[in-house]
Amino acid sequence: MRRSFYYQPGPGNAWPRLNERKIVKTISLKKVAVVAVASLGFGLVSVVPANAARANTELTVDALTVTTPSVTTTVGTLASSTFSFSATADSANTNDVDITVAVTKPSGSTVTLTDVNGAAAAADGKIITNGDKAATLTSTTVGDAAGTDDLITIVAAGAITAATNTVAGTVRIKPDAPGTYVVTLTGSTLGSPSTANSVTATFTVVARSLAYTTGESAAATPFDTGTAIAGPANTVTVTGHATQETGVRALVTVEGAGATIASGSNTPVIAANFLSARITAASSSALVINTPTAGTITVKLYNETGNATGIFSTTAANTVTITVAAAAVVGVYAASKAWMNTSTTTPTEASDLTTAATAPSTAATASNTPVANILVKQQDAQATPTNVATADTKAIVYEISGAGALGTSNSQRLGSYVAVAAASANDNVVYIYPDGRSGVGTVTVKVNGVLVSTKKVNFYGSAATFAATVVNKHVASSGAATTGAITVKVTDSNAVVVPNVTVYASVGTSDKATITASAVTSSAGVASFDVTGVATKFGAVTVTFSNASTTAATTISTTATIGVSSLKAKTVTVAFDKATYAPGEKMTLTLTALDSNGLGIPDRTYAADELLKNLATNPAMTAGIGTTPFLGTAGVEIVAGVATATAYAPLSGGPVSISWTLRGTAGDTSDSTYLVAALQGATVSASASVTNPNAALLTQIDALNAKIVALNALIAKIMKKLGVK
Repeated sequence: MRRSFYYQPGPGNAWPRLNERKIVKTISLKKVAVVAVASLGFGLVSVVPANAARANTELTVDALTVTTPSVTTTVGTLASSTFSFSATADSANTNDVDITVAVTKPSGSTVTLTDVNGAAAAADGKIITNGDKAATLTSTTVGDAAGTDDLITIVAAGAITAATNTVAGTVRIKPDAPGTYVVTLTGSTLGSPSTANSVTATFTVVARSLAYTTGESAAATPFDTGTAIAGPANTVTVTGHATQETGVRALVTVEGAGATIASGSNTPVIAANFLSARITAASSSALVINTPTAGTITVKLYNETGNATGIFSTTAANTVTITVAAAAVVGVYAASKAWMNTSTTTPTEASDLTTAATAPSTAATASNTPVANILVKQQDAQATPTNVATADTKAIVYEISGAGALGTSNSQRLGSYVAVAAASANDNVVYIYPDGRSGVGTVTVKVNGVLVSTKKVNFYGSAATFAATVVNKHVASSGAATTGAITVKVTDSNAVVVPNVTVYASVGTSDKATITASAVTSSAGVASFDVTGVATKFGAVTVTFSNASTTAATTISTTATIGVSSLKAKTVTVAFDKATYAPGEKMTLTLTALDSNGLGIPDRTYAADELLKNLATNPAMTAGIGTTPFLGTAGVEIVAGVATATAYAPLSGGPVSISWTLRGTAGDTSDSTYLVAALQGATVSASASVTNPNAALLTQIDALNAKIVALNALIAKIMKKLGVK
């Protein structure tokens, strides 16, 4: 028998990439039929028949079938399916039968194919064609790159002596990645050689030797978790796979939530307690596990250490965790997502406006222009939502309380209640409109009767109240502005914040500071004002905020007081909040920095070496204190001249002392930015005491001793009266 082959190279006389191959094997036959094999790549690569130059008659392929269309296996485990076809009787040596075998593989698979038993070198990646017509079908195999495993094999089936002799073959896959492999066999149909006749064999590959298969939720990669519902007759199925090593079995165990193994294919269940089962070597088993009570079930698989050794590994090869709920979670849509955005802008998870600070806001005046819209993505416990509207299956109910109205279009408000049947992709969007009332509108969203989200929208009326907050209690008399030293929040009569309101500020006749003349409230209803202390001027300044620039036009106003002080501290002191502490008691220390007018220095965080010397050993303190207050290498936050820190008293009694070195060098006659010269390099300290932890016990012992002395004296007196010596 003569063998020959032909192939069509890609660009540069090289084979195209594996994931674009289509391999076709055409076999001319007289009384035989032979099938060719394809590569495991996405797409196909062509191989030109060796006898393509001859004017052959293409025989028709009929009854092309796959015996097992769907096969489940695990990574690294050989799985197979058989196929067969018949061909019309040939009339001459020039007759051909064309069968194409193509395979797609999942992403991550690096399986490569090569010819195993042909004349070509294995690395060539070619399939040999049978140019001669032998009386019987010869085997053609494509294997893995190492040539150790046959992946697809066309098996000899005897001579073709009649019009419908059947040719059979085996498709075997040893996958190297989880996912789906699809083998497609294609031949020319009877009576129409140019028409394809195709069948497929699908191999579903899981990455584990133990995998959750069926239960309440659908099995999904990586198959190591699943859900079930508690019940005396309820079950879940886990599939276990023994290795392909000769005689090596697998042991499966279950524990938790009252679970037991009800049955298993190819698996003797150990009846002592029905908590374990052995899977026969080189086989798989569908293990049915009882789920009687709510809780967590842990299923583990252990491999045997060798051929029928009877000894199993102490380390589980795989573990599957089953969460058993008292009631169904799949199909219960409490995990659905609702996202809100402004106006008609499509909401997404990333742009969802959920906090009070970001809630959409609009004037309360009734309008058919929406202020916001809500999109719902239905989801049960096992689903993952996406950021787009899709056709849903469960009814959605929206209801708004307080101010506002709802509608299902972006130009018409309906009322406070909207129910949609979720029959199309757009039915999960609702619009929110102002209806003339001021206040907060609270929208509740229910999917299939279950509350899944609550959203809030603000509808504001006219400004009614100003509330000032002094952010910086003291500002510097340096002539430099302190940004945002005071803020004013504007609300309406229902306490809803009002944006875009102009607030006016005035310090009256004060010459100690100036302030921004006016500011407009943000979307959060807050106006921010900068305050500038005047050089050489110190003390308190009262600021008036109002809704008009003139007193005569003012209808809303409020005041705030802010201090102006020197940048430089003249005195720095530290003190404990108590003179005496119990062992381990919390101690609060207060650092006070005052300027030459006795005012607290300006509010800010003073960095290392601005007030305290930048040393890791600063402060020096008694051993046993739990923390290091006012560490020299850290910043000190001062408000109105005061900073606080926490420490903990030692567990032993005695005096406690802490001392800090201020920045600079002792004796320096120049001021620093924040300290007068006299404080350069100076030391400040604080002291307290801790009570003796045994003091109470000693007192009790002294009292007991006194009682013993008194008792002895009484006994002596009694004995004397009795004449007892």
